[in-house]
Amino acid sequence: MELFMSKIRIAVSVFLVLLLNGAYAQNTNKRLLNLKDNNVVKVGKNIITLDELDKTFNEMNNLASVYGKNITKKEVLDLMVDDYIIKDRIKEEKLVLDESMYNQELNMMKYQYSMMKQEKNPNFQFDEAEFKKYIEQEGKLNYVDFEDKIKQKVLVKQFLYKQAGPKLQELARKTFESSREFPVSIPNQQGGVDTFNSLKEIYDQNEESFIQPSMVVLKHIYFRTIDQAGPMNAADKSAIKSRAEDALKLLKAGGDFDTICLRFSDDPTAKELVEDPDTKTKHRGYIGPFPISGKMAKATREKYGDVIYSALSSLQKGKMTDIVESQYGYHIFYAVNKKDKSFVAYEEAKSQIVQQLKSFEEQTVVQNTYLDLIKDLRKKTDINYFMKEYE
Repeated sequence: MELFMSKIRIAVSVFLVLLLNGAYAQNTNKRLLNLKDNNVVKVGKNIITLDELDKTFNEMNNLASVYGKNITKKEVLDLMVDDYIIKDRIKEEKLVLDESMYNQELNMMKYQYSMMKQEKNPNFQFDEAEFKKYIEQEGKLNYVDFEDKIKQKVLVKQFLYKQAGPKLQELARKTFESSREFPVSIPNQQGGVDTFNSLKEIYDQNEESFIQPSMVVLKHIYFRTIDQAGPMNAADKSAIKSRAEDALKLLKAGGDFDTICLRFSDDPTAKELVEDPDTKTKHRGYIGPFPISGKMAKATREKYGDVIYSALSSLQKGKMTDIVESQYGYHIFYAVNKKDKSFVAYEEAKSQIVQQLKSFEEQTVVQNTYLDLIKDLRKKTDINYFMKEYE
């Protein structure tokens, strides 16, 4: 699953760079049309300037860790040329925007934004106004233009799916039950590909992916000691610690955890009753599963620190911690449930493997459709280079 999610992240990151640069291009093309020594290439009626190319090149090389390598200026220019070509072709189609696809893309952007924020603050809660503010400040374009750019991306996607229709229909019929549908090749983390001859072979050779680590399922009462300006001063922090101690006294005296959570917690989840999917019980301040074994546990330990990890890994179901401090504030954790390490059986994992294979093959079909289309459109488009080194 992580393999395919990483591909989505790359696509979103690249799109954001081109999206933000697109706003710059719109503002500069008319102004620089007559400065021929600054023009790199003319694509139909569109001019790409050296300033635009340099800006996009610098921004895309900030994504070198995502690509795994630095991208050359010529490669960046080719992407910009292709972007103009495909947009002109889509205008001819007069497609009607698919609103559900648009909402999906917009929600993906919001998800990426939330993940980025949660890396810095695990208690981050999405806020629509803050998201719009972030887009306008970081993207240097107003939110309406941002939405228009996403709509353009969706129209490109609709067009490609339309072109790839017959192949996608054939893919939808695949079950991967027959040997005729194998072998399949899947990219690996080393940049190569692994070839498999059956679903069972994929399962056997990726055994670690089907291990559910030991987990403690948590809820908490949270006392914030950090705000937009940074950590609070010592006096304010001391007052907050006193509030946490008051809450702990009530809990130790037999007080109901959810009632005290609603009264004291700074976490917005305290206001909601969330059902735990396994115990079917509802809780305030619900966090969910916290891995305490395997690779995921190592990542959470690095993120939250040894003190919190040690307190939670030893916590038994139905028990609570004392006050535990993190970089974000004070917490009192409660174990809603505790789950031992387990293996996902092959029969249970099979549908998940098929779904991942179809997802990867769908991306491959659409990508190849795009490359074939661009190759054909380049032959039909008037492309004139002003700087020979970029031809």
